[in-house]
Amino acid sequence: LLGTIILWQTGWVNDVGIVKTFVLVYSIAISALFSLSVFAYVKSHRYIITNLRIIFKGGIIKKRERTLRYDKITDVDGEQGILGQIFGFGTIIPITQSGFGLGSDQTFAAGGVEAQSKKIGIFGFAGGSKEVKTPRTRSYYELHGVYPYREIRKLVEEFIQGNVITPYQKEQVELQREQVELQKEMKEFLEKQSLLKDDE
Repeated sequence: LLGTIILWQTGWVNDVGIVKTFVLVYSIAISALFSLSVFAYVKSHRYIITNLRIIFKGGIIKKRERTLRYDKITDVDGEQGILGQIFGFGTIIPITQSGFGLGSDQTFAAGGVEAQSKKIGIFGFAGGSKEVKTPRTRSYYELHGVYPYREIRKLVEEFIQGNVITPYQKEQVELQREQVELQKEMKEFLEKQSLLKDDE
């Protein structure tokens, strides 16, 4: 639009060849600029996978950073398109109990009825909606385009399993705490006995 106004003001709008060339060059330039900005945005995303957490970083103008501990992750969703299956890349979305990694799809249905007699009119309206949580998140909160997909997904799932305390492990930790308390009590008891023995 701006280019057309400039052409009209400068008097070039009458020359059809110049207008066609300008529109072609303008379209290519805008497409290239848009493609480069999308590429730069995607390349600004960084994922750091440690043995305790995943760190998400991203953004060009506004930088974002999010840390997600493995013990908070309840599920892992993965997605591979046709090209991803051929070349071995994909997207991994970690999902937490708080809903991190989930989006929602909503549907709504409604209906109305009108009935009239000679003097009385009745109108009825009924409706309802349904919301479904689906794995979907912003691009900087997912492991987007990771390669090699299968190995990284397996690594993330192993870290999640390694950070989940099983009931047996909880029981063992509780037993160890009880033993430490008993040892402290025994030490205090023995110290009191040695003090009493020294006093005699």
